[in-house]
Amino acid sequence: MSKSIIRTDIQALRAIAVVAVVIAHSKLFLQGGFVGVDMFFVISGFLITLNLCKELAKTGTVSIKDFYARRILRILPAALFTLFATFFVSFFFLSPVQLLSNLYDGLASLFSVLNFRFAANSTNYFANAEALSPFQHFWSLCVEEQFYIFWPLLIIFSTKLLKGKFSNRAILNTVLFFVISFSLVLSYFVTNSSPSWAYFGLHTRAWELAIGALIAVNNSFFEKFNLGYSKIISYSGLVILAASFIIINDKTPFPSYWALLPTVGTALIICAGNLKDSLLQKIFSSKILQYVGNISYSWYLVHWPIFVLLFYIYGKDINYSLILSGIVFSFILAIFSYNYIEQPFRSNTFLKTNIYKPYKFALVAVSILSFVFVLSINALSKNELGSTKQQVEDIETLNKKIDLAVKQNLIPTQLTLQLSKIGEGKYPGCFSERATPVIEEEMVCELGDTKSSKVAIMIGDSHAWQWTKAWSNIAKLHNFKLLTFTKSSCPMQDIRLDYTACVNWKKQVFERITGIKPDIIIAGGMTYGESTPQNYSEYLSNLKKMASRVIVIQDTPYPTLNVPECLAKNIESIQNCSFERNKAYFANSQRQQDKETAVQSGLRVVDPIDWFCSDKICPPIIDDVFVYFDVNHISTAYADYVTKLLDEKVKDGFK
Repeated sequence: MSKSIIRTDIQALRAIAVVAVVIAHSKLFLQGGFVGVDMFFVISGFLITLNLCKELAKTGTVSIKDFYARRILRILPAALFTLFATFFVSFFFLSPVQLLSNLYDGLASLFSVLNFRFAANSTNYFANAEALSPFQHFWSLCVEEQFYIFWPLLIIFSTKLLKGKFSNRAILNTVLFFVISFSLVLSYFVTNSSPSWAYFGLHTRAWELAIGALIAVNNSFFEKFNLGYSKIISYSGLVILAASFIIINDKTPFPSYWALLPTVGTALIICAGNLKDSLLQKIFSSKILQYVGNISYSWYLVHWPIFVLLFYIYGKDINYSLILSGIVFSFILAIFSYNYIEQPFRSNTFLKTNIYKPYKFALVAVSILSFVFVLSINALSKNELGSTKQQVEDIETLNKKIDLAVKQNLIPTQLTLQLSKIGEGKYPGCFSERATPVIEEEMVCELGDTKSSKVAIMIGDSHAWQWTKAWSNIAKLHNFKLLTFTKSSCPMQDIRLDYTACVNWKKQVFERITGIKPDIIIAGGMTYGESTPQNYSEYLSNLKKMASRVIVIQDTPYPTLNVPECLAKNIESIQNCSFERNKAYFANSQRQQDKETAVQSGLRVVDPIDWFCSDKICPPIIDDVFVYFDVNHISTAYADYVTKLLDEKVKDGFK
């Protein structure tokens, strides 16, 4: 990047952005600090486009070869260093449960498609750190690189097509107006309909980079602002930025229009430019901000894997000292990366002597690292997760299997080999994300006998969804079509009214059910402590009005730990991953109360606890089947395993 466009305000903004991101990711405070990524988008769009505009003005075109050669030397070395270091360290600290998925993430990062992988997998950016990938932060770099595949080409095409008719500035302003407008509108609507695609998608983030590009195209205009006007703009931008850090949090539908706060705030400060001898300029020019701005890219790259590994290793035992140590270590590692990786490659005269040398370097380096990732993935993928265990025939047989399970200490060899695939033990799809306020049609599944005129509808949260395989089996057995309406952490009764996405989604679901007029409604889900007999009774009464038969399946036992992770760490002592039956529910009295209410309402009630626990203990593996695939959801394999027991309880209702 040319030194002529390095500005102290830009470096200060980089420093603010990376510090905000690091603090937010450390979980110390400043939840809204993750919007520092949005600041980076605007800064990147501005600096890259400013260079392109200078080249366009000087030569009449943009050299694609030169542009990508510069991008390779600027971005790739530090990114490759972080990818390889994270890959190497992960083998020592991560269990097979996490390692395989993370290797796929690393490979996707290498080819700048990680954001698509996360969007397609409905990844929650705000999940607990120990459940996240150490490569997750690469999503934002992927968005940038995807944007820069199209943006230089769009500049060349549009300016050549309209050459002589309009000025380059007018042409690019028009192009950017449409990019910003279209992408921002998409951001709003997709955030409502598909939050993961909105958060990680290029189509919903392009407008943020385009805002930076718009400033660059009109930079000569902004440079004419007088000092007084520039101060007003700059201070306004700072206030907006501060507001975005404070107001926005993990519950905010993002990006949507909320991303306007950090992007507009950043844009205003860039527009203000050099404030000469003002107090703000002196602050921006301080050595600490300038230095942090210099290493911001390297710090962004290395901080996240360190935090994820810390949270993974220490879990609930993590403390402020460890987190602060992680911040300090990431800062030191960023200094190393900047001085010995990033800068040497950017200024390497050998690589700059020939335009094709950066491309050769990229080809060799990416090929080698890809080969390493693919070999590792292949080694871990040889053993498929078994889910074809024969269904248990009766409760007596299962009781014997559970009695054996509570005495078992070793994970069977075939299951040990499958630990890396245990995360695949959930039912695919048929489940709406937490932030989605409307019914996602692609998440409404038709299962069982899909051609049947007899309809059963399953409703509830993720603890209803976990039974999808079993209910699908039963529906098919009795020639019923099964429709699923399930949503994360969304109670179907009238509680948690501040969870507006759930309230709106639930309203649509009940309207849909009323229109369908199903034969059976299957109601499941978590036991919510704030539920009362009155609102639960009203909820069940409403269900009885919608269908002639209602089946209630009560919640499954709650482990007090992440069972797959525990198993990976206790291969020879799996009873460390068992839990006590009398501690299997957080709201046991509420659960019993809900059961009595349902029975008094004349409904069929299924209490599955005896399918999971002996009189005292709930084991993590029963009859060589993983019972749970995460902290509190049963695996699809186990739901399938106990299908016949569930059918025995409800088959009269399916006649």
